[in-house]
Parts: sequence; structure tokens; C-alpha cells
Amino acid sequence: MGVVLCQYAPLDVNKWAEVPMHYKDKMWADLMRMSVRNKANRAKQSASSICGRKSFATVLYDMKQFEDLRNSQEELGDPPLSTEEHLTKAFGARSGYLRGLGCGPKPLSSKNLEAKASKEAIERQIEELKNELKQSREENEEREARLQKEKDEREERFKKEIEEIKAHFSKDEREERFKKEIEDIKAHFKAEFNEQLKIIVQLYGAPTTSSLLPLKIVSGIS
Repeated sequence: MGVVLCQYAPLDVNKWAEVPMHYKDKMWADLMRMSVRNKANRAKQSASSICGRKSFATVLYDMKQFEDLRNSQEELGDPPLSTEEHLTKAFGARSGYLRGLGCGPKPLSSKNLEAKASKEAIERQIEELKNELKQSREENEEREARLQKEKDEREERFKKEIEEIKAHFSKDEREERFKKEIEDIKAHFKAEFNEQLKIIVQLYGAPTTSSLLPLKIVSGIS
């Protein structure tokens, strides 16, 4: 048909409706003549050379592609493909067409189903991690609030204890306690001095009056 159109269609015409009728009549006559001739030639053939719209050579080539693809899948050890996936890889896909069923929505392949399932699993894991992170954050906030509360309570108790101690010991009591500590220190110092004096007497004998003078002075000070 394309050859006939190229032969008769004028080059200065852009639309089919503008083609003069006598050109259309010539094209139609040639097409009918070609149709009758081809029909007669096909009637003379003893065996058909086509299968549907494809020749036998094309069908054999497609079958070889199908077998090679299946064998390569087995050699590589890849997950087995379904028959539909084998046919789609070997012969190609047609949009909106189900092989063997005609037009209609095309179902998802096994790889697409696996990818979808993997995506859903990843989304579930992400959601679980978000929930765990949220729970962990809430637990940390509760723990920090509890520790802060315990710290505030300890500081408050410590302040109260200090106030109680200050209230318990008045000024006179603190002075009396200080004097008692001084007396205890003097008594301890005097006892140590007498002990050292005994050791000196044992080692060097009884000291003379002149040698005892510094000791008396020290004893009087203590």
C-alpha cells in the first residue's frame, strides 16, 4: 500500500481529503489488482510459510530465543522465571496486553512482586525502628525527670538538715564546745610532754635544777 501511495499521491497535497478523486481511483484499482494476484499465488502454495502474522522462520527464531533464555537461567542458578516472564523476555512485552488472553491490565511479575514485598518489609522495619526510637526517647525523658526530682529532693533534705543543725547549736553552745576542745588539746599535749620527760629521765638520769628550768617554763605554759 505504501508503494502505491508513493506512486500516485501528489507531493503538493498535505491531507488525504485534498487528493483528487482520479488519483484515488487509480490507487484503489492497483490495490485490488495486487490483492487478486496475491490471492491466486497463495492458492497455488501447497504448504503455508506463515503462522498467523509471523513467518515460520520468525517463529523458529523466537522459540530458540526462549530456549536459550531458559537454559541461561538454569546455568546461572538464578531464581526460576514463570512462563509469562520467559515469554516477555524472549518476545518482548506489549502495553495493556495479556499474552494468550488479549487486552487487559497486565499482572505484576514475580520480580515485581518480590520487589513490592521487599519494599513493604523495609517500610515495616522503618516503622518499627521509629516506634522503638520514640519509646526509647520517652523512657530517657522519664528517667531524666525522675533523676532530677530525686536530686531536688536530696538538696532540699540537705538544706533542712543544715538548718536543723544550726538551730540546735546556739552561740553559747558553740563557744562551750570550742572551749572543751581546747582543754582536750591541752590535756593531750601535757600527757605527751610528761611521757617524753619520763623517757629522758630513764635515759640520762634525773635532771638538775638548772636543766629543769626550761621544762618548768614549758609545763607552766601548757
